[in-house]
Amino acid sequence: MGSHRAITIFAAVAGVLIPSSASAHLVDARFGDFYAGLVHPLTALDHVFPFLAVGLLAGQQGARSARAILGCFALALIAGAVLGRLDPGATPVVYVNGASFVVLGGLVALARRLPVWVLFALSALFGLTHGYANGTARTSDMLALNFVAGM
Repeated sequence: MGSHRAITIFAAVAGVLIPSSASAHLVDARFGDFYAGLVHPLTALDHVFPFLAVGLLAGQQGARSARAILGCFALALIAGAVLGRLDPGATPVVYVNGASFVVLGGLVALARRLPVWVLFALSALFGLTHGYANGTARTSDMLALNFVAGM
């Protein structure tokens, strides 16, 4: 009789502790479309590191250039998010985002001033691709404007 009781208690505890669903990203947590856009890039390391690397690279170029490069990156993120919603089927984006680790990380490690046009091109390219990936993460019931504004 004791083993049946132990199994019943174990099953009850397991039923309470086992979640019914889990989300890999907070974009599904439903704290609002704006906050989902704000938090999503920060909860995925494949976005956090390149975002930080672009900021570090921009900072190495001086204040005036840094502001322009970061502005370019932000606009490219927005454009990429819009493209991600319009055409979510571009799989090469994953490979480009993976390459951003190597390229941006290597440039940060070199710590050299680069021509501003190079950083504009890199921030535009990687902003588009990372924005695209974030745009495809938005669920269909979210308001796109709020999500992109948060991002």
